[in-house]
Amino acid sequence: MKIILRRLAKLLPLSMRQKIVGFIRQFSSAGWSAAPLPIVRIRPADVSRVNRHIVIDALDAHSVSYSYLGTSRGLVTQIVIFSEHKSEALAALRSISGSHWKAYLKSAANKCRSVDLSELSLTPKHLRNLNALEIYGCYEDQSPKGTLRYGQELACDVQFWEQDLSRPEIRLNPQQNSLPCSIHADLLLGNQSLVDGQSISVAPAFSGHLDLSRIDFPVDAVYLWVDGEDAHWRETFNQYSKEPLANQYGGASQERFRQIEELRYSLRSLDMFAPWIRRVYIVTAGQRPSFLVADDRLVFVDHSAIAHDTECLPTFNSDAISSWISRIDGLSEHFLYVNDDMFFGRSVQPDLFFTVAGQVRTFSSPKTRPLGPISADDSLADAKAKNLFDLIELRFGRRPRQIVRHTPYPMSRAVVQIVERELEEALEITRRNRFRQRNDVPIEQAVHYISQILGVGVASEISYGYANITTQVGVAEFAAIVRLRDRDVFCLNDAPEQGSTAPPVDLIRRQLEILFPVPSRWEI
Repeated sequence: MKIILRRLAKLLPLSMRQKIVGFIRQFSSAGWSAAPLPIVRIRPADVSRVNRHIVIDALDAHSVSYSYLGTSRGLVTQIVIFSEHKSEALAALRSISGSHWKAYLKSAANKCRSVDLSELSLTPKHLRNLNALEIYGCYEDQSPKGTLRYGQELACDVQFWEQDLSRPEIRLNPQQNSLPCSIHADLLLGNQSLVDGQSISVAPAFSGHLDLSRIDFPVDAVYLWVDGEDAHWRETFNQYSKEPLANQYGGASQERFRQIEELRYSLRSLDMFAPWIRRVYIVTAGQRPSFLVADDRLVFVDHSAIAHDTECLPTFNSDAISSWISRIDGLSEHFLYVNDDMFFGRSVQPDLFFTVAGQVRTFSSPKTRPLGPISADDSLADAKAKNLFDLIELRFGRRPRQIVRHTPYPMSRAVVQIVERELEEALEITRRNRFRQRNDVPIEQAVHYISQILGVGVASEISYGYANITTQVGVAEFAAIVRLRDRDVFCLNDAPEQGSTAPPVDLIRRQLEILFPVPSRWEI
């Protein structure tokens, strides 16, 4: 059906085409819905909680016994009901009013179909075969710049567990999922507990701390940020620099330091798609973004609070600053080092960045660096990589090849301490380079390579996007990221190229507003 709609759309005027594209997206994410529930600026985690609240309230109102078994991938609620209470459960769920509510039925014969919740009436045969159903509302953002649609991906999964005929005390899982294939019935008897302010019957064995596959250690995020348009900062830069800022970066400093308010939208993406981040630290040279307010979860850190030697300040070298971030007071053992041009593109979980054992995950690019001694023809990035590769080869007898993806960098303080011991002299040079130099050691790259060599890092995959938004090609790549919304993370890099013309700032901001229309909790 979607293919037919797309082909028809090519024959229609642009305005009609846009409506059809919206209709297709709504079908893809929420199922066929004639009347989605209007919402304004709501996050995926909020929608998941709403779905769970509505379903559990309906079951409680009809005195249907159930057990809450936590969530799958952080957002899909899992609820178990004994199969002998199936009819009462369906009657309770039918009482949920609103045409935007859907039920996705799963049968023993592997047949699935979606119906309006109000039409949830089954024949005895279909009732016997039904082993689970997902209950979800269809939501559509009605704010002026609303582009968000939510549906089945945030469902409440209601499962009907049969009794084992040969062992009456055992209940059988009707699906292949992350839950045990069978459970002793006594372990499914829940205790009333408060979950997000709602009294829920929670099975104690599934309270979360016993799950071997679930990360329960805290994870923080650290940003480096500079306001390159700040007059005082520019004056200080020129005071210490041999060459005026306007002449640097191939005369493209305006593009490199222009303010698209990436930090605003990066924090929106974090708040929206990685709400499990415990605390956010923003490291600055005494600057403060005018659109943010600090609280117990967002903390500003000045360079002077983490520099190992204040004689190195002021510094304009991001490699020097990043080498100090593990010194932040109160920083968790595991953290993500995030540049403000990095964004979370969809809901992600901590295990995308760390293993349950606490190992950092590493994300290599298929691209490689040139092999050979550092030369005057090398770019700054290539020269720094060669310098780091030489150091690693000298110390460990192994030489990296692939470059590191521009994703949020998984880090741990313990691994950083190892790198500091192994590359002590090189890091000392880096920290005393007031500006970026060819002999710098980027700490995040050193962690990436050395953690794998020592077995405390695990090479992993991530759905990733990259766009150089100082070029027209990069802007087109960014537009594809916005359209598809299929990347875990992506980077919008300001890397001026010779002869390129940077697109207007407003064009990039409009695209970011489409992706992330919900202000973070820290925006004024």
